[in-house]
Amino acid sequence: MAEQTTPSEGPVFREIKTSSAPEKTYVYRPLGGLTKWVAALCVIKAVVMALQAVALVGQAEVLQRMARSDYPTQAAMMEAANASDVLVGLIGLATLVCLLAAYVVGGFWIYRAGANVRTFGAKGLQDSPGWAVGWYAIPIMQWFKPFIAMVEIWKASGEPLQWRSQPTPALLGSWWAFWVLTNLLGTIVWVGSRNSDDPSTMAAMTYVTVADLIVDVVATVLFMMVVLSVNRRQSSARQVAEVFA
Repeated sequence: MAEQTTPSEGPVFREIKTSSAPEKTYVYRPLGGLTKWVAALCVIKAVVMALQAVALVGQAEVLQRMARSDYPTQAAMMEAANASDVLVGLIGLATLVCLLAAYVVGGFWIYRAGANVRTFGAKGLQDSPGWAVGWYAIPIMQWFKPFIAMVEIWKASGEPLQWRSQPTPALLGSWWAFWVLTNLLGTIVWVGSRNSDDPSTMAAMTYVTVADLIVDVVATVLFMMVVLSVNRRQSSARQVAEVFA
């Protein structure tokens, strides 16, 4: 009797079912150059944000004086307000440029770091190098998935074959805690600024913005430390791989 098969059990289907798509291959590329760029941009970004925080404190003081009617004339009040707006606007533009540059270069760094660990033999990582970057732009997922991807990259950078058994360093947890906090504060500022229509409320929201900038500076410095740490671990792993090659 001939073997009875259903369409889903036919020889063509079985061949497709049992075959596996080839895994994407990656080529090792040193992180050193990108790491220097990321570190430099982090320093510049932190300095510019600190200057922005100082400028905003000055703006908050102007708003508080306006709320108290502390200016002798309307012209003096408008002059102070305009000068503050110009200064904050210029530094804010510089901050935006630094932020975009840091995000773009940082994205390339994360992708390359994620690709490198696979050339070391790391298996079973949850996210591809592309998704390690892409999760930052996905609502809800952006609150935890980038952290998971970075933890895996950090672990696999030092111990690619036994990365699952490696402990998560406090540095990564601290970086992500400040990252989440600065995003929460940024959301509060965005919502609060839409309902700010008097000098007192605007001054209060300005101080929240200053707090957000300070937290962001800390998050930026911690991210730079993570980048430097991963770079060192990958350099060491590469040297070991070359010795046993």
